[in-house]
Amino acid sequence: MLFKNGWQKVIVTSKVIITNSDGDLLVLLRGETAPSRPLKWDLPGGLVEKGESPLEAGKRETEEEAGVKPNSLAILDVDYTVYRDGFKYPIVSFTYTCSLDNCSGDVRLSYEHKEYKWVSRDEFIALDIPEKYKTAARLLQ
Repeated sequence: MLFKNGWQKVIVTSKVIITNSDGDLLVLLRGETAPSRPLKWDLPGGLVEKGESPLEAGKRETEEEAGVKPNSLAILDVDYTVYRDGFKYPIVSFTYTCSLDNCSGDVRLSYEHKEYKWVSRDEFIALDIPEKYKTAARLLQ
């Protein structure tokens, strides 16, 4: 295990599944220079910064990456894995959900992404996307 200042290193991430009025999910295509999973579909979200809650990170990352600001988020799933870049340390992933009607702004991509699209839940589950997010999508009502 990796330790920093006597503490085990833990990565905490926050992702957001945004749904539109048709029940479709927003996915973003990562750019070719993305540090992980380049040119793969993904959800808005990222790392939780120091002093920030996973909920705050989900809101911040969604606004930064997709241009929409969630007014509120509902927790959908929490996943725990032990793996990253060949090192073995814990990753705790929070997945939230929000309807587009509960967001302000229009979808607008950041420099980190090439395109976006709306997909059905079944289309989302068929994408090359981490299994933990497919599991979360299956929990949507």
